[in-house]
Amino acid sequence: MSKLTDLLATVGVRNEHAFYNGRTPAGRVFITWTGSGGRSPIGFYWTIRDVGGLTDDRPADTREWYSNGNRIFHALGDKAEALAQAQEWASIRYGITEWKRDPFGSYGDATFVSARLAALKDQAKMTEAAVAGGDRVSTPTGGDQVSGEVDVEAYLPGVSHGGWSESPRPVTPGRGTGQVGA
Repeated sequence: MSKLTDLLATVGVRNEHAFYNGRTPAGRVFITWTGSGGRSPIGFYWTIRDVGGLTDDRPADTREWYSNGNRIFHALGDKAEALAQAQEWASIRYGITEWKRDPFGSYGDATFVSARLAALKDQAKMTEAAVAGGDRVSTPTGGDQVSGEVDVEAYLPGVSHGGWSESPRPVTPGRGTGQVGA
């Protein structure tokens, strides 16, 4: 990656989803590029993602099957033109007036990206200094650099993380228990 993304990784921010963790659309919505690398034009598009939910509210039978519920803009002719269309659509829907590229190559609200980047740089410097001094430090993703414990609330407050929960999942007899036919 780059020196900046390596620095962000020291505080647990390794991708766009960890970078955009805000509670308002400006801190959750970002536009990311998907390029298949193949010859099919279907694999080249910008996707508008919301860490807190889906972005395409069209009925499932009218949207692209591969969009996973996120709004996409194909770059069949011009990548920059498709980005401009995606930014225009997201600006109207989410009220974002200015876009800025983040360290991972996606685009988000310019004010949020600048503020988040400054805060993470400060946090990374404090984390590096603390680790160098032998102190116990927790990262934003909740990974304690000494114990490895995970604090899901610190990662994205109020957002479910699938398999991570505070209480263990109930185990169905015969499934995942090693018991056959129980």
